Amino acid sequence: MSQDKMTHSKFTPFSSQTDSYALPERFTFPYYYAPHPLASLAMAELQDFLGNQQTWHHDFTKQGKMFAVLVVKNQQGELGYLSSFAGTITDSENSLRQAPDFFVDAIFDKQAHHRLFSHQESEIESLKSRIF
Repeated sequence: MSQDKMTHSKFTPFSSQTDSYALPERFTFPYYYAPHPLASLAMAELQDFLGNQQTWHHDFTKQGKMFAVLVVKNQQGELGYLSSFAGTITDSENSLRQAPDFFVDAIFDKQAHHRLFSHQESEIESLKSRIF
């Protein structure tokens, strides 16, 4: 997978040949199954990219992270995948800004959650004091 292919879109086309793979007919149970060979190939390509890229300065050997891929076809019928990572990927805002932009957006923003909760925490404490 080339650096160039990975930085212009959320969709990543396979850099490996995929013509010999049969597409799955349906999703499998996500917590107890053997990954489809295309999902394994997509993850191997993502791991290769992460091991060789030079723009994201995060030491994965000191702090492991969870990544995921979803095999998809784009509107042109091209087979590829979407990549994501666990929402707590970084310890700093600067590190997050360095993350490649091909990752899909996080569904949970931990920092926004903390800001919201800290704002509502005083209201919760006030209600709690009235109850007790």
